[in-house]
Amino acid sequence: MIHVYYRSLLLLDKPMEIRLNWKAIAKERPRLGRGGRVFTPKATREFETKMAEAGSTLLRRPYTCPVKITVRLYDPIPKSYKGMKLHAARENLINPPVGDLDNKIKAITDGLNGVAYVDDKQINKIDAERRYGNDHAIYVLLERNGLSAKELEDYGNQRDYKSRP
Repeated sequence: MIHVYYRSLLLLDKPMEIRLNWKAIAKERPRLGRGGRVFTPKATREFETKMAEAGSTLLRRPYTCPVKITVRLYDPIPKSYKGMKLHAARENLINPPVGDLDNKIKAITDGLNGVAYVDDKQINKIDAERRYGNDHAIYVLLERNGLSAKELEDYGNQRDYKSRP
């Protein structure tokens, strides 16, 4: 029965999809400024702000349930690639060598915090990939991946589990 309830929620919560023609920026470590103040570097702040703005164009309430995020990052094939290396890049047999994938994902998920989901701790599954494409691009797909505490409580109130052994 809970599967039927969950499927009905899936029908209501269509996945959120974001496609951007930007270069993904890796989240930089916080820095220590004057007077011992800790701050996030400007490039990271700007990228996270742009991600939040892109997420807000979806015109949806943020997810309150567990979330699965799929991220695809594309970098252009360098013009210097010729012959076998160019073919391998086009066939996704080699990946862009620059950038730390997990730090780029962190910048994306932090940027979508409060916009696509209430808090990034709701993310319980990540599928990420970095590959070559025609240009710089970011593709993000967010989907429901479970029940929130409130939804589980609502479902429980519809059924009488206390009377069962």
